[in-house]
Amino acid sequence: VMTGGAFELSGGFWPGVAGPAICRGDCNCDGLIDFADIDPFVAALSGGTPCSVDNCDVNGDGVIDFNDIDPFVALLSSGATCP
Repeated sequence: VMTGGAFELSGGFWPGVAGPAICRGDCNCDGLIDFADIDPFVAALSGGTPCSVDNCDVNGDGVIDFNDIDPFVALLSSGATCP
């Protein structure tokens, strides 16, 4: 608890609340890895803002770039699914 003058603020964490799961290759964040992810992936490669940086950073190196193309295509052609 923090106080100052007439104000009081209670802080902390919300237990059990987690961010969205990472699903590499799901570049439109619909929970599927399919051809609908191609345009958002290309947009992210071109500097667009993805719905999830982690999903479009398919090789997991922290950068969305041309090194993500082959792993992205591999996911699409393998029939991979989100966890």
